[in-house]
Amino acid sequence: MINCKNCGAVVARRDETCSYCGTPNHAYIPISADQDALMAGAMGAWQNGNYGAAIKLYRQIINDDPELFLAYFYLAHCLNTTGQSGEAIAVMTQASQLRPGNASIYYNIALMQQARGQYSEAMTNLQKALKLTDTDPQLTDRQDFQRRVQKAMGQVG
Repeated sequence: MINCKNCGAVVARRDETCSYCGTPNHAYIPISADQDALMAGAMGAWQNGNYGAAIKLYRQIINDDPELFLAYFYLAHCLNTTGQSGEAIAVMTQASQLRPGNASIYYNIALMQQARGQYSEAMTNLQKALKLTDTDPQLTDRQDFQRRVQKAMGQVG
């Protein structure tokens, strides 16, 4: 991982832009063809509901390339879907270290925490998500995301 030349935030080498300011990553390294093929296989397994195979592939991808954000993101969703919410939260938290300016990560962590009855932690992460709504360069519909976060905040506890 490196620091963004513009804002100083942490940026994974596999990310084309900074998750805080959207500045192009000067040290960007594209995913290899092998990792791309593994990701395609994992995504296919995930989309077909074969979560066990997807989990295995995502773990292999992360082992081979620990800066590949989407592998963490989808592994967390697979784990959560299979009832492993504690581990899913831990994996999504690891993803937040790769893209600390990504509002969706904190929103997803909060939803998992809320489902586990961890209301205080969920509210903290929803507040982080809401704060990042204005600056996350990857959000395409800020107003819709903000409404979803505020709705989830109203449902906490």
